This record gives sequence, C-alpha cells and structure tokens, in this order.
Amino acid sequence: MSALLATQACDTVLSNSTLVDEVYNCDRLPECDILCDDLADKNGNDMSQLRKYSRTAVCTGLWWANSYVLNGLFIVIIWGFFNVGRMIIVGGLARLLWQFLNTGLFAFIATCDAAGIATYKREDLAIKVHAMIGKFRVVGLVLCICACGLQVPWVYGLLHYGKRLGGGEEDECTASSAAAAASGGGSPFG
Repeated sequence: MSALLATQACDTVLSNSTLVDEVYNCDRLPECDILCDDLADKNGNDMSQLRKYSRTAVCTGLWWANSYVLNGLFIVIIWGFFNVGRMIIVGGLARLLWQFLNTGLFAFIATCDAAGIATYKREDLAIKVHAMIGKFRVVGLVLCICACGLQVPWVYGLLHYGKRLGGGEEDECTASSAAAAASGGGSPFG
C-alpha cells in the first residue's frame, strides 16, 4: 500500500476535507485500483467518498463503545444501587413494622445506686419508650423513601439510554449513514 501511495500523484493536499477514523466491513468493500489522481481535482478539493465512509466508521465505533461499555457499566451500577437499596429498605421496613417483629418486651440500659434502687421513675421510662417508638417509625419511613430514591438514577438511565444502546433510536450517525446510502446507491461500509 505504501508503495502505491508513495508517488508524485499522491502528494495532493486536500483543502475541503478532513480524515476521520471509522470502522468498516472489509468483506463488503469492492476491489479497486488506487489512482491518486482521482482523489482530488485540480484545485485540491477531495473528490472521493472518504469523508462519508470515515464518518460511518466512526459512528460504528461510537455505537460499539456505547453499546458494550455502557451496558457493562449499567449492569454494575444497577447491581450496586439495587443491593444498597435492598439493605436500606429492609432496615426501614423492620422499623416501620416493628410491632409484628417484636415480642412486646424492650431491653434498656439503666442506672441504680449501690443498694440496687433504680435512679429513674417508671413514668419517665414509659415516656421515653413511646418517644423512641415514634422516632423509630419516622426513621423507618425515611429509610424506605431513601431506598426508593436510590432506584431512580438507574431506572432513569435505562429509560433514557436503553433505546440508544439497543439500536432502537435513530441518532445523527445512523441518519447520515442512511441518507448517504440512499443517495449513493448503498455503502460498502456497515
């Protein structure tokens, strides 16, 4: 290839084109003879289809990166959010539904004097137990809300990017490739 391109005719500077890397299907490429005089006109304007084909190849590479890399990343992110949410919601539900999980007896730490006489009043203890139960329910509700809120990012990500990753939504690359194929009678690049 370098022997073919290392000729005087191939030393043409293209003034209206840039080269962009893309991926293409080699099996669909037609056989051709490279004639550098055909790449540019006398003013140095690119007359080849290189820009169209290189754009298609870049779009194919971007699709691959989005599809495979983001799919793997989404799997890890969803697994993490789902399991953290699962642990938090179990703690929240245990606090909300404590009366079904408790025997009705509560353990507590108290102080007493040397004779074993309690240094607290029973009425004060009952008030503190009721206050603790109310706080327990509020904390349980907050934990359940947080666990549900943790699921929002990955659900949004799937809804927003899922169609693009699966190839179901037309983007700029697929639209330009389809238009180029329609105008040029089909592209050898896939």
